[in-house]
Amino acid sequence: MVIYMPGRTTHNVQHDRELPMPAMFARRFLLEEAASSGRPTFVWRAQEIATRRPVALTFFPAAWLETPRGLAGAKELVVAMKDLDHPGVVVPDEVVVGQPWSAFVSRWIDGPTLHQMRAARPARRFEIEEIRPWLRTLLEAMESIHARGFVHGGLNPGLVIQQGARLCIANAGVSAWLERAAERSDARSASGDDRPYRSPSRRRGDEPGAADDIYALGATLFELLTGACPEPGRRWSGRPRQGFIQKERQLSGTAGEEVPVSWERAIWRCLAPHDRDRLGSVGELRIRLDLGPAEGIPVPASISSSSVPRAPGVTRPVAGVQARPSVEEEPARPRARSHWGLRGAVAVIALATIAVAGAFVWQQAQQYYDEPAARPGSPTGLVRPDR
Repeated sequence: MVIYMPGRTTHNVQHDRELPMPAMFARRFLLEEAASSGRPTFVWRAQEIATRRPVALTFFPAAWLETPRGLAGAKELVVAMKDLDHPGVVVPDEVVVGQPWSAFVSRWIDGPTLHQMRAARPARRFEIEEIRPWLRTLLEAMESIHARGFVHGGLNPGLVIQQGARLCIANAGVSAWLERAAERSDARSASGDDRPYRSPSRRRGDEPGAADDIYALGATLFELLTGACPEPGRRWSGRPRQGFIQKERQLSGTAGEEVPVSWERAIWRCLAPHDRDRLGSVGELRIRLDLGPAEGIPVPASISSSSVPRAPGVTRPVAGVQARPSVEEEPARPRARSHWGLRGAVAVIALATIAVAGAFVWQQAQQYYDEPAARPGSPTGLVRPDR
């Protein structure tokens, strides 16, 4: 990992050349502090000189905008995500082109990340009752992202920031765009730090989808409760092993409060290796964790790919997989009103048409077989029987 300090030069091993990082960017932003570091993307806290407001700048190589539809795709993402008006989701305000770096500009959230909060705990983990109040706000924000056809694509505890009693998700939509841009440029947009939060399909380089965000949520919950990241190579298929989270907590020295079986099963399902085996939606995860309905968000059993609009740059349906809620978790759905009047008339007409056609064919067949057979020596080829 490379720490980019203002006013200094850093050696980029990948490109093998010196990359200057001035204290001012695009003559509009004054860089103040590095919020996260990595190669080839990194985040800085900055101040917009004209408005004096604090902003977050997510830097990436300017060459990524020179690819086909690079700049156009980034601008479309910014415009489309402006409709995502949710206090718990940080969306990009604009994309600023520079050299050798460009950046997405978003509002700055002044607060600790989930990673910092967990690291400050004595046991380096949380109890369920400690995270329950604001965990609902995290799932509510993620539901809003998916309901509008977007995916996060890079969710991890370092991008979840506490702001008062609410958790805010940073880089919504931007992470997925950066990942695709990096793949087009034969680069990697993130360091290995977020590998435990990536699903097996994401580690293979597949396009990000909602099922991958659900995997990241499960990995985040696992880390918050155990103090350790889930091992990427571990098998999470089949039936969940009862008490597996409790055993992980015992490895840290203190077991703490017992984790409910419903939470263990939900986390296990989130970490399933295949999309089809994971929970079908964030709403299903919230129900299984018994967190109650989110404010202002409907609670469908699942989100089908046909009902979710496509967002710019999202190449596969964000719904991921269909939900399979149990009878106890979902109320019975009212049956849809039938339209047998019109359907019955169409069926009768179809049957009548088939009957008429069948009678005509039968009549022609009877006439054919009733004709006398041809006999050799007859001038006409036909010999009528004596009447």
